[in-house]
Amino acid sequence: MKLGLSQEDLAGRVKVKVSVIQKIETGKMTPDLRLCRDLEHELKIKLVTPHEAEDAKVPKTEVPEGVTLGDIIHVKRNTKPDLTD
Repeated sequence: MKLGLSQEDLAGRVKVKVSVIQKIETGKMTPDLRLCRDLEHELKIKLVTPHEAEDAKVPKTEVPEGVTLGDIIHVKRNTKPDLTD
């Protein structure tokens, strides 16, 4: 509205149907990344923010020196349990 664009004008500029713009405005549809970028350019707004690196979300754990993988995991064996007890 601030730019004086109608839904029809905006749809034409980003090369989508008017119904797509209407669905986005009502929250019935989420635009894909390409359309977000096109909308950002036409509306002079920011819609997409940078994503944090995946490894930044994973907590880092320290493993003491000399510890092997076998010390950390429990191996499931193909043997039947001893039920003689």
